[in-house]
Amino acid sequence: MIDIYELAKKYGTPIFLIDLDKIKENFLRFKKAFPNSIIAYSYKTNFHPEILKTVNDIGGFAEVISPQEIYFAKKTGVAFNKIIYNGLGRDEEDFKKVISNGFFSINLNSIDELEKISKISKNLKKKVEIGIRINPSIKLEKKKSFTKDTKFGITPKDCGKVMKIINDNSFLKLKVIFADMGTNILNPQNYAETFKILDKLAENKIVYMDLGGGFASESVLSKNNKSISDFGEVINKINTKKYKLIFEPGRYLIEDACYCITKILSINNGWVITDIAGNFLIPLVNANYEITLPNGNYKYNFGGNSCFAADIIQKNVKTKKLNMGEILQINNSGAYTFSMRNNLAYPDPLILIKKNDEITEYKKKGSVETIFENMLKDKD
Repeated sequence: MIDIYELAKKYGTPIFLIDLDKIKENFLRFKKAFPNSIIAYSYKTNFHPEILKTVNDIGGFAEVISPQEIYFAKKTGVAFNKIIYNGLGRDEEDFKKVISNGFFSINLNSIDELEKISKISKNLKKKVEIGIRINPSIKLEKKKSFTKDTKFGITPKDCGKVMKIINDNSFLKLKVIFADMGTNILNPQNYAETFKILDKLAENKIVYMDLGGGFASESVLSKNNKSISDFGEVINKINTKKYKLIFEPGRYLIEDACYCITKILSINNGWVITDIAGNFLIPLVNANYEITLPNGNYKYNFGGNSCFAADIIQKNVKTKKLNMGEILQINNSGAYTFSMRNNLAYPDPLILIKKNDEITEYKKKGSVETIFENMLKDKD
């Protein structure tokens, strides 16, 4: 049990707490739902080094989208054959740098990318195992669906051209067929429908099917009377050809494994202003924040202390009367916070790590001096 008052008293606020024990719990629950699958953690969701090390230590792969994230994987001990390299709009130099690394797969988003890597593989005479991302253009959940104008993936009608390029190059091996449906997905049938389309395109020639990420966290699923085990039952049942399934969860593993501990700075017009801001907590539209509060008759909105309107944490919360100085815990704070943070108005909060039921200080609160120095040009 986390004592937020004791932590606030000891360290001050704001605090960002990473619960590595919870990440392990989430990973093992996901693995139980899909026992024979490859679980590749989506680095873009939160690439704090301790998170990456934890996932690697318990058997997870790395799903990366850029040279920066490849570097993070290397630095945290991930073997090259456990790296799945997705991405968008990569140039020839990028492919040249990684083509000899022996990644599990390099997944391609477009025919342009396929033609680039085909040319490079021939010039270097290097065999490359690739994946092809498909955009099935099917309607799934509202606001969380494939659309005709998406920038991701190759349409099914272009798969003939894709296969011709691959078949004409003995250095290319199609290893994975891949699709990704969005984020915060609650309905297992979304994955079932995508599976059926990929299965038809695969024509029994591909061993690995990658259904991407997008799973809502277990805490959000449970509020909707679901669990990741429901997804496992649906998807495993239709996998009659026994593809080796790959998943790329990010939000599911990390969202409810991080917490912000914050203090109320002011209350104005029904808005509670906290000392954790939107420079660290991403906008509400992409999040599932939930503040731990008792029920009551007062209604509040909660926002951070930066001066822009999108800095919203949670709205229309009914609770007891609140007062300045009170300590709050913001749950479901793990997805995209650390990886998408910025320097707007305030430095990073203090970082704590929970591991084996012990909480320790990982990194002190950031400083304005460091932020400023990082913007200065390098000195000779």
